[in-house]
Amino acid sequence: MQNSPRLDEDTVVFLESEYHRRFPSGPRNSEDQSLTDRVRRSISWLKRVVRVSQDDLPPRFVELWIALNALYGYPTYLKPSRAQEEDYFKLFMGSLVQFDSSEKHLPAAMIQLQKDVKRLVKNEFLWNEFWRRDPVGLAKKIDKETKTLKEAVDCNDVPTFFTCAVKRLLVLRNQLIHGSSSENTTKNEDALKPGLLILEEILPVFLLLLIRHGAGKDLPPLPYPGKQTPQFPK
Repeated sequence: MQNSPRLDEDTVVFLESEYHRRFPSGPRNSEDQSLTDRVRRSISWLKRVVRVSQDDLPPRFVELWIALNALYGYPTYLKPSRAQEEDYFKLFMGSLVQFDSSEKHLPAAMIQLQKDVKRLVKNEFLWNEFWRRDPVGLAKKIDKETKTLKEAVDCNDVPTFFTCAVKRLLVLRNQLIHGSSSENTTKNEDALKPGLLILEEILPVFLLLLIRHGAGKDLPPLPYPGKQTPQFPK
């Protein structure tokens, strides 16, 4: 597995320049804001990521995660829902697949990352069943998800493939954000390293697709819109 970062300052500068070129004046209305502020927020976190040491794995992961969450987050406070976070991510991926219909960046990323995602799926510490002391349930879940992952690659099912990754990354996020590891821990490197590689690979692709093809598309409302913006509560 490659050790050097897939995300660098040149990539972030390019993404920011593309954003400003296509949206020079920011959001003009409420519909624009669902796209432009997601992209702007995400890029702002990527700018921090490239300044973080490559060896400082937990902070790097957290900031990459925030950059991803900025893109697919849904304002769940607007109405009660039984949907889980991975459901909102899969809906987001469905939109990206439509944006990618001509460029085919997402299938290429899927093929490139399949070994890294498989590592996450097979990592027993990223499953709640392990922590519930349910080895039988754990083995069944890992076996089922491994098959789902293979079928997704075979059928070019991009949303399912990346949702498999995000479900494991959500557990890793919880372990870090909820204080379940020390700041200098090395015990979860088997999850952090492939997780970092996946996020560094997919975020520039997601952002570029949104910047180039997201204008005028039906995206969910922006969570927690800023003051004096079109979506801010009146």
